[in-house]
Amino acid sequence: MTILMRTLFLLSIYFLTIQVLYCQDVLSENKSGLRRVISTTGLNLRESPGISSEVVDRIPFGAIISISDENILIDDTLGTYEISVSDAEIITRDLIGHWIKVNYKGMNGYAFDAFLYEIYPELIEQAPKHPQLNKEYILQFPWCSCFDNFHFIPEMHWFGIFQLADGAVKAKEVQLRYFIDRTDRMFPLCISADERRNLLFIIGAKDGLHLEQISGAFNHLENEDDFNPDDAFHSEFEYNKNNGQLTLIREGKRQILNPAEELGNFAVVIWKGDLDSDTKTDYIIQFGIKGSETFLFLSGEVGVNQIVKPVAVYYNGYCC
Repeated sequence: MTILMRTLFLLSIYFLTIQVLYCQDVLSENKSGLRRVISTTGLNLRESPGISSEVVDRIPFGAIISISDENILIDDTLGTYEISVSDAEIITRDLIGHWIKVNYKGMNGYAFDAFLYEIYPELIEQAPKHPQLNKEYILQFPWCSCFDNFHFIPEMHWFGIFQLADGAVKAKEVQLRYFIDRTDRMFPLCISADERRNLLFIIGAKDGLHLEQISGAFNHLENEDDFNPDDAFHSEFEYNKNNGQLTLIREGKRQILNPAEELGNFAVVIWKGDLDSDTKTDYIIQFGIKGSETFLFLSGEVGVNQIVKPVAVYYNGYCC
């Protein structure tokens, strides 16, 4: 490694470290003392810290609890979890967290904070960016990030789309899981499922899905910077690299799928296939990189001038 390369490398590490510390300092100054339960099966409120302690109450997903004593943080490890580090590799980590003293509906007790998401005051009253989405369907990816995609709805059915060895896909019902990875300060907000191997993404659907009729292909983004209109994923699209506008051309119609001014000059199709069993093609499309939004477009129940309709969105991108 040359002196110049070594210098640039050390500088990049320095500025990344400063950036991470700055982001954490900004967040730490805005604590509300409130936490939201993100365990999809609910979270036990215990009489004392520890998994063997008596359960005082069961706190449901989405409930807001308050911290009774900020100074009580008792380290513990509750099992393990699996996380993807590439398309082909999954590693196992300990689920590390703290027992913290909390109050729920006037009852004091202890809860494990790997299933508690901190609420920041400036976000409490913030309206969702796409309020019409994530109602009938939810799109989830089994990754860890710094974006809040905790959109669990108890009455929904949850389905994992899995990659088979021959390249085909298989859908099956799964149990959705959320947790906080307290050991990863950059990407702490994690989504997973009870079956993780070869899981591509997860769909929540209020009316369910016809699993045996689901088909399609997943784009593993080996060349994500190159939009190729001749490949199987993008042959039905027209893409303007100058403004990032993506147009779907199908069935004698043209439909612009994204407001170009919002998401920058990047768009890529990462799924193409039939998810809602109407024999027409549905899509999952990522727009933007630094602050990306990945939409699920379905072909059912579309408007007069629509080919597909956005029904769900997943947020990702740079964390600072």
